[in-house]
Amino acid sequence: MAAPRVSIGLPVWNGEKYLDEALTSLVEQTFTDFEVIISDNGSTDRTEEICRAWAERDPRIRYIRNEENRGSAWNFNRVFHEAGGTYFKWAAYDDKLLPEWLEECVTVLDSDPEVVLAYTGVVQIDENDEFLRHFTKFVDVTAADPVDRIRQVFYDWWCLPVFGLIRRGELAATRLIGPYDSSDRALLVQLAALGTFHRVDEALFHHRDHPDNTIHAFDSQQARGAWFDPQNADAVTYWPNWRYQFNFALNIVRSPMTPGQKLRAMAALGGLMIQTRKHLLSDLVVAARGALRKLRRS
Repeated sequence: MAAPRVSIGLPVWNGEKYLDEALTSLVEQTFTDFEVIISDNGSTDRTEEICRAWAERDPRIRYIRNEENRGSAWNFNRVFHEAGGTYFKWAAYDDKLLPEWLEECVTVLDSDPEVVLAYTGVVQIDENDEFLRHFTKFVDVTAADPVDRIRQVFYDWWCLPVFGLIRRGELAATRLIGPYDSSDRALLVQLAALGTFHRVDEALFHHRDHPDNTIHAFDSQQARGAWFDPQNADAVTYWPNWRYQFNFALNIVRSPMTPGQKLRAMAALGGLMIQTRKHLLSDLVVAARGALRKLRRS
């Protein structure tokens, strides 16, 4: 049996509240040649029941369950490794797509081989599906120069293109999602080195803001780090800002850009470090306090 053209990976943990809506929006797409791979990271709510019911109703949906939570980074990468389509998309359990989303993005990738990632305009909704706002500020990742594209991604704090439709071959050439904060932006740096991003103007993506999402759910950097990878919970300090910027540098060095382009990209990263110096200093303070606490316990 031929693989579908599009694979949609949906990593989830305890997503019962919004999961039905998310899956409904996927199966109602006007472009139908796709598979949905759900990876359940040891949910303890009704997620398993919901997913198994969907998999029984629609043969395009495949449900995989892990008995323990291995962190969101592992789960995001797992659904990609299970995918067989030419194009790949991550879907969040709490977001929704309008029916034309896949059709529009597939058309973009089919028509322009220089584009590695296609996405659409975005509307933010709340936990009750009420409109919050239109996203109006998007970074421009369309330049012919890869350094210009990377520079734009450096300052894309929302990273919404990571939920776009991506060429599987180019995504396979990256390090995927890392076990640290802003690893989605580090991934976008790698993709920007490989090609352009194209945004369809129409707002076909409904991105949900609610009290349980990762922006609001954690009261410390350490807790957020443990969400990416449970092993981060035992670290003296998580070093979130140093860590993602180090990985920006590593991704630049490993990219297929020319030596001159890599030097220019590293210079642009230096500018980012200057602009975020307060956050980098904060990491040092947190590390010092963590080391002192460890000494007092020993």
